[in-house]
Amino acid sequence: MNLAVLKQATLSLTLTLVSTPAFASACKNTRPLWEASDGAMTWLGETFYILTGSGVIGLFILMVLAARFRNRWFTIIVAASAFLAAFLYFNAWSSADPTSTIVASIAEGCVGPPHGGISILILCALVLITWQFWSERRQGS
Repeated sequence: MNLAVLKQATLSLTLTLVSTPAFASACKNTRPLWEASDGAMTWLGETFYILTGSGVIGLFILMVLAARFRNRWFTIIVAASAFLAAFLYFNAWSSADPTSTIVASIAEGCVGPPHGGISILILCALVLITWQFWSERRQGS
């Protein structure tokens, strides 16, 4: 790895973590209802935030419908959507540019680690696939 790139990344990360006016409004953009007096966002709070988003609630409704009607292609599409949502949450959190708003929001404390929400999305998708492909179909339902 080039030493100049490493120095630039370290300097960018250091400047991001230092409170500057340019990043003072990062939490006002990403989480407008969060107040500094609330304290830093924990993994449990972030899990609740992720799982109560309209897209994830819609995904959970589709998972219930897929489990109820047991259509294989619908189940595959819904499970793939859950995996995609989990991947997108993880990607946005883990590979953010050091000068991005998400990094500044993490430094300010309004964004926490999303591992709980990601784990629940993946677990629900795996349970849905297991229910569809490896459980017995009941007669009359």
